[in-house]
Amino acid sequence: MPYELQTSEGTLPYTVVSVARFPEFREQISEIKKRDRFSQHPLFQGYVKDLNFQLPPDFDTARSVILVASRKKIAQVLFHYRGKKRLVTIPPQYYANGIGWKTCMDLVKDTLLPDPASRIQLGNDYLFLKYLAVRTGLGEYGRNNICYVRGMGSFSALYAYFTDAVLEESPLGALKLMETCRHCLLCAETCPNGCISEDDVLIDVNRCITLYNEADGDFPEWINPEAHNALMGCLLCQ
Repeated sequence: MPYELQTSEGTLPYTVVSVARFPEFREQISEIKKRDRFSQHPLFQGYVKDLNFQLPPDFDTARSVILVASRKKIAQVLFHYRGKKRLVTIPPQYYANGIGWKTCMDLVKDTLLPDPASRIQLGNDYLFLKYLAVRTGLGEYGRNNICYVRGMGSFSALYAYFTDAVLEESPLGALKLMETCRHCLLCAETCPNGCISEDDVLIDVNRCITLYNEADGDFPEWINPEAHNALMGCLLCQ
């Protein structure tokens, strides 16, 4: 179970892992890549190329990573179109609200670090956050490869912080599917492009609408125009 950080805006669940675990994490990610489950699309590769479970070049004294989940409020936009009102939900990865990474980092430093002189630095650019959340028990993988945090669902932001403080670790678990999804195929059956597997938490990114929403250029002809359902990304599997 995650630890809890009490704030004026509510409880933030968090977990802790030692950087000594990084070789194990790198090996598991490498095995996943060998199974040809990482898209080679240039946009996707641009997202993941620096996520290698290495210490930041300017922080080689880091000893622990603190991973925090912050709730995001659902954001919707109301359109007036041809005399009708249309309320559109925005996927959570495309906006920022709730407690931001800087405010969260200050809370972590003031509350969790034993020494005021301890150093802390944002680490989101170096780590696979969903992977780390699932391994440390902060979240669970849905069949649709989305990380669900208890009490927040998919509307959450993950912040990872390197620190030179040595902290008590959270127990590590397996990289597995959440129990709720084991006997459910609703998201796989709903996905218009067949991206979601029945036996794996990794999706076929190359067929995902979200990838082509974010990439430059025209949509591939094989995507059914009626499959589009959000201003950006896709919400059908949620």
